[in-house]
Amino acid sequence: MEYDQLIWLVCAGPFALCLSAGALVSVLRSDFPPGAKTAWACVVLLVPVLGAFLWLGAHRTPK
Repeated sequence: MEYDQLIWLVCAGPFALCLSAGALVSVLRSDFPPGAKTAWACVVLLVPVLGAFLWLGAHRTPK
């Protein structure tokens, strides 16, 4: 593994893990019905970064 790849992995890996974990906690604490929570949790777990951004974008409440 090259040095550039290692630096990228060390920097982006924890960010992606924290983003996905935060989105998963947000999904589980939401007021959605259990079936919708399961579907969103699967999206966040199967496509971690994209699923987290989709959840966080779709879950925003209007002000």
